Amino acid sequence: MKVFLQAIYETALFVKIKSRFKIVKEDPDDDIILRTAYDSEADYIVSGDRHLLSLREFKGIRIVTVDEMLEILEGK
Repeated sequence: MKVFLQAIYETALFVKIKSRFKIVKEDPDDDIILRTAYDSEADYIVSGDRHLLSLREFKGIRIVTVDEMLEILEGK
């Protein structure tokens, strides 16, 4: 467990969430994912969550499944 946590600490980007918008009315807990991605200027959100996936894109951030992300990374 210690090795795993150390790897996360060394590779993660920690972001202070400043935005406060509310987008996902059906599941407000999903908004923290959108806020984090927006405030960190992410290009993608990779998720299996149906509420997030139904958006497909949010403020220029593409929301994709794991399979879609693998295709993007493979250059298809």
